[in-house]
Amino acid sequence: GTESTLINGLQSVSGKVSQLAAFQTFTGNPNKIADLLKMYSSLTKADVMNAYQKYIKNKGAVILSVLPKAQQQVIAAADNFKIDSSKYNAPNYGYNGLQYVKAKDNFDRTQKPPLGPTPVIKAPLFWKKDLASGTKVIGAENTEIPVVTFSLFIPGGQLTEAKDLSKAGVASMFTDMMEEDTKNYTAEQFANELQKLGSSIRIFSGVDGITFSVQSLKSNFGKTMALLQERIKNPKFTQEAFDRLKKQNIESFKLQKSQPATIASQVFAKLNYGANNVLGINGNGTEQTVQNITLQDVQDYYNNYITTNGARVVVVGDVKEAEVMAQLAFLNTLPNKKLNLPDPAAALPVAKTKIYLVDIPKAAQTEFRVGYGTGIKYTPTGDYYATFLMNYPLGGDFSSRLNMYLRETKGWTYGANSRYSADRYAGNFVFSSGIRAASTDSALVDLMSYIKDYNKTGPTLAE
Repeated sequence: GTESTLINGLQSVSGKVSQLAAFQTFTGNPNKIADLLKMYSSLTKADVMNAYQKYIKNKGAVILSVLPKAQQQVIAAADNFKIDSSKYNAPNYGYNGLQYVKAKDNFDRTQKPPLGPTPVIKAPLFWKKDLASGTKVIGAENTEIPVVTFSLFIPGGQLTEAKDLSKAGVASMFTDMMEEDTKNYTAEQFANELQKLGSSIRIFSGVDGITFSVQSLKSNFGKTMALLQERIKNPKFTQEAFDRLKKQNIESFKLQKSQPATIASQVFAKLNYGANNVLGINGNGTEQTVQNITLQDVQDYYNNYITTNGARVVVVGDVKEAEVMAQLAFLNTLPNKKLNLPDPAAALPVAKTKIYLVDIPKAAQTEFRVGYGTGIKYTPTGDYYATFLMNYPLGGDFSSRLNMYLRETKGWTYGANSRYSADRYAGNFVFSSGIRAASTDSALVDLMSYIKDYNKTGPTLAE
């Protein structure tokens, strides 16, 4: 796990800079990561136990118990803390006598440097193949660091619930259960195997499918894919795990009732698409619909919707095409039935602007969700991309008009943004912000004024 954490930290420019700077600052060697990897790989169980005996066993500790109301009996240890009555004297850190030394530059820091030439994006070379089952595979080899990222998409997801919204949340519950026991591993054993490999396998449910997301070191790619095969082909849906997850989800819904931001987003979706549209319901379902889900529903989802027909695989990393294809052979043994997923209904038409209020007593902020269903579907270079560019000066960046006015000028919020979102089925425009409660009316009036003005004039040339 430690080895993969260090290596994965080098994937981004930010990660590289952070590690180089930290190692240079604290060790004088910006390439200290090589020494660390060697050091960790040489550790033994005896080394770990020696550290435990020396620094942890029978040593002083802070034990914090956060208890349910009126349940003092579950406290982890007796409360023996006493406030130190002596006056604390801070040590001399050497700050006395320090003077500011102004940097000597040959340029004016108050002036923004001119823009350079537009960078040319070099798209990576990629390959495409189809499995015998019809599963489409696309991959790109990247040898910068020894890591492989793998994604398997299988159609289904929230759209499978469209005909029976009384059990909305089945797809989400299914993915939760897929991360529990398999026929050959308990959930704990499976997690331990992944930890030993420094790998991860996560499963997500979306609007039109579920995604298996895998990350692995190059050296452990084959072993990690064997675990993925176990996860997909041999799930063990137990009543015990189902009851636990169902209870957790229901408790989560109860908690959401005290979270204004979550309530605002859910009400916005319901108003946009209607209570009888699958897109108007939280992907996890509701407290009522999850109550209706049974273990058999989870098993039925696996039986009916695990298919390679329409499935897609994306692989990027330090791995060659032949190595990838060899690891994907097991997908050809899965069912290959064709799914007929319904298209969700379009967003409800908005004839005129309306204001909807949800009262949350004593809330310090008012959560704003202002927008509508645009009907614009995702296109990387079409109308959706144009809306992204158009919105950027209005609310797509920290320095955008809405954030600078509502946060910097008025001090009504910690942050405000507007955005367009879209997928293959629908699109939305939404302004989001938590506004100081006492300024709710003023903020709404000014927000609508800013949007109307922007609609008339658009962005400036400088923007």
